[in-house]
Amino acid sequence: MTAPTSQICRVAVNAPLPIRLSYEVGDFPVSRGDTVIVPLGTRQAKGLVLGPGEASTKFELKKMLQLVSDYPKFHEPFCAGSSGWPIIIFFTLAKSLKWLIPH
Repeated sequence: MTAPTSQICRVAVNAPLPIRLSYEVGDFPVSRGDTVIVPLGTRQAKGLVLGPGEASTKFELKKMLQLVSDYPKFHEPFCAGSSGWPIIIFFTLAKSLKWLIPH
């Protein structure tokens, strides 16, 4: 799934949230399994693109800010899960183990 710039995608954000959020695609192409930077309240967070999202009538959706190339693209079975637990575990491990990898 490659999304045109006007498309909305569902993103699992690296935050303790029980839901996945919808974001408008930024000025770059994204597809399912990509890691992106998104606005989250007053900060920015990494997130995993899960697929098509839904527009909201309650508020204006924010745009994805950046495509992250530090992580490999996730494969389809990992992104298709309904819970966000594998994603949260990945981000937590990646953050914890980052100091082990020499730069």
